Order: sequence, then C-alpha cells, then structure tokens
Amino acid sequence: MGDEINVSKLRKELGQAVKADEAYWRENEAKFRAVRQRVSSYEEFRDIVKAAHLQPLDKQDLTGVAGGQQPWNYSATTDNESQQGSCQVTTSLGAPDRLPRNYQDFLRIWRKLDTDRSGKNKLLMETGAELLSKLFSVEISMGLLGELLTVLNREWSGSHEHVVVAILECLTHSQRFSLSIKFLSQQERKELKELVHKISSHQECVDKAHHLKQLYDISD
Repeated sequence: MGDEINVSKLRKELGQAVKADEAYWRENEAKFRAVRQRVSSYEEFRDIVKAAHLQPLDKQDLTGVAGGQQPWNYSATTDNESQQGSCQVTTSLGAPDRLPRNYQDFLRIWRKLDTDRSGKNKLLMETGAELLSKLFSVEISMGLLGELLTVLNREWSGSHEHVVVAILECLTHSQRFSLSIKFLSQQERKELKELVHKISSHQECVDKAHHLKQLYDISD
C-alpha cells in the first residue's frame, strides 16, 4: 500500500504556486505598462515593476463592509489641532479600531472604501499629514497618488485647507514621489491643478499654493 497523500502539504504547495503565478503576471503587466508609457530610463522601468506587488483584497478584508456599512466614524476636531491625526474605525459591533499601522494597512482600508470618495477623504483628514508621511515614506505607488489627489479635489472643503496643504506637502517626501508624478494621467493632473487653484483662493495660503506648484511641477 502506497504512502497516504499529505493533503495539507499539497494545499500549501498549491497556494504558493498560485501566489507565484499571480506575482509573475502582475510584474509582467507592469513591464508592458512601462513600455507603453515610454519611460526614459531603466531605473524608472525597474521602479514600475517593483510597484506591481500590491495584493488584491481577500474576503476577510471585506468583513463589515458588505451591505453598505460605513466603517469610518468621522469627528471633526476644530478646537484642538493636535487631535487632527486621530480617528475611529467602527466595526459592525460599533467598537472603535485603530489608525492604519503601515502602508499596506492603509491600502486595505482605502480599497475597502471603493468608490466612497467622502469616506476616503475622511480617512485622509483623520489620519493626518504626520502619519501619512510615515506611511508613504518608502513609496507611493503609481495610481494611488492620482486617486489621493482626485479625492482631495472632489471633496474639497475650505475649512480644511491647512490640512490638505499639509497632506500635499507630506506626499512629496515619498522616495518615489517624482516617479509617481510623471505617471499621473491627464485627468489626474487636471484634478491636481484645480485643487491647488482652490488652495490659492485663500489669501493665507497663496505662498503655500505657489510652493506646491513647484513641488508638483504645475504650469500656469
């Protein structure tokens, strides 16, 4: 009688093979995208391929989101600026959770919100520039920067202009910021330009807006 089949081992090996295959095709697509975008150097090509590692959401990530439940419990803190980084994530049981712990954690929450621009804007406002700067210190992937800029523009509120300015400034500290800027779509560049224009309409933010134009390479 032959040896019994180790089902657990087979499942593990199959899972590893599937992940390897998914990683291959993500990187392969990133290579084709880089060629289509006609990057100017090998370093840019390499960075695009490296940024292809983002994982899709699994079923556990979607817990509490099904049925249109809103996981963010937003509370403005206008009387104490030091509290601008605080937020509560409400589960289906109403228990408060925590701020994003790292870059991947932020991405999971961001993707959960899907097309909910208001929820995404609240996430940015509550996370705050200081923590966002830490989360994006290593990278801000192609595509995500454009999404952030679009949300900030579409959900603009004059009462939060200083928070928005701080977030825009913190994003420029990401190591791959200059690369991400190059790959903004035409529509995303339009969103960015509109956002900075809104900032410049506030007299106390004119200098900041001018500085942001330089940082984001915006032409008049």
